[in-house]
Formats: sequence, structure tokens, C-alpha cells
Amino acid sequence: MRGNYAEFLLVLGLLSIGTTLGSDLNVQKYSEVRCKPDERKALLKFNQGLGYPLDSWNSEEDCCKWEAIECSEQTGHVVKLDLSQRGCDILVSSSLLELQHLTYLDLSGNRFVAGNFLAFIGSLTNLQYLNLSGTNLNGTIPQNLRNLSSLFSLDLSLNLLAELRNLDWLPNLSWLRHLDLSGVNLSQAVNWPSQVDMLPSLLDLHLRGCGLSMPQISSAISPANFTSPLSIP
Repeated sequence: MRGNYAEFLLVLGLLSIGTTLGSDLNVQKYSEVRCKPDERKALLKFNQGLGYPLDSWNSEEDCCKWEAIECSEQTGHVVKLDLSQRGCDILVSSSLLELQHLTYLDLSGNRFVAGNFLAFIGSLTNLQYLNLSGTNLNGTIPQNLRNLSSLFSLDLSLNLLAELRNLDWLPNLSWLRHLDLSGVNLSQAVNWPSQVDMLPSLLDLHLRGCGLSMPQISSAISPANFTSPLSIP
């Protein structure tokens, strides 16, 4: 009996050591994950175009530890950039195209002062959340937004975007659950209700101040799957 008990304790001890070593290896693995040099360089370039550059982004510290940045614990790639509501000017830069693993981008409440940010945003095909509300966007919404097929949430509200006549890019965003185009002129858009109705995952729709008429809306969009009332006064 004593021999069996001693063997049991030995096996238990070996299992404990193995578990501890495995845990230590995981900790070491994640502690070694740092942001990628090319992504750090891209962020520094983007920071140079901010009206109020972030001091923390000018340090030699791992950029995954920077303010407003979140990285994947497994790969070290930058997956989140949240500079919302900072009220600063942003000089449009294509440097963000280096952040190809970005899934969350929120620049709302800031102001683009030059260039067309939307012209290249369609290249960030891993985006799931995009909020550019109140960022002084102008011109038309480009067709390249159809490339953002992984989007769950899209907010382009409170911008002086030009009148839209075609929303053919919209049905390609089949995972879209939240859509806010409030303030975008849709009065001349062709067949926009049918485009919206082709979004199978849509739960939340905001189209305030888009120049739309209630009879047209109620006859063309089924609200059965919405979790909140349609916001289209």
C-alpha cells in the first residue's frame, strides 16, 4: 500500500511540475510578443499628422503599450486604434494601410483636414468596427467600402458627404449589424431601401436627416429583425 501511495505522489508531482512549466512557457511566450516594427513606424507617421500628437507614441516603449492601441496577445499585430472624441485635426495619411490586422478603428469626433480618407479605407479588409462620425468627411462614399465585408458596425454620420445616388456597395457588408448614415444626403439615392433590406444581420439602423420620406421607408424595409426602432425621422 505504501509503495502504491508513493508512486501516486510521484506521478502527482510530475504532473504538477509539467503544468507549472507549461504555464511558465505560456507566460514567456506572451511576454515576448511585441508590436511589429513596420506597424510601429506607421503609427509614428500617423501621429505626426495629428494636431495634438500623443506623447506616449514618441517613446521607445513597445507600441502595444501605447495609449489608444491594443495588440493581439498571440501575434503582436495592432488590432485596435481608438482615438475617439479627441477634437484634433488629422492630416490624412495612408500610413494606416500598414495596419492590415486592424479590426477596430474609431476616429470619431476628430477632423480630417486634407485628402480623402475614405479613398483607401477599403484596403483594411479585416475591419469589424469602423466609426468616422463627425470627422469632416466630404465627397462621395467610394465603392471600395464593399471590400470591408467583415464589418459589424459602420458609422459615417454627421459628415458633409455629398448626395448619394447609388448604394450598391452596401449589400456586400453581409455581417453588418449597426449602420449609421445620419446626415448623409440620400434624397436622390436609387433603390436604397432594397439595398438596406439585403443586409441579413442588420439590427440597428440610423438615417436621421437623410432627406428620406417615411412612406417610402415603411413600405420598403421590414423592421422585424430590428432590436431598436428605426431612426429615420
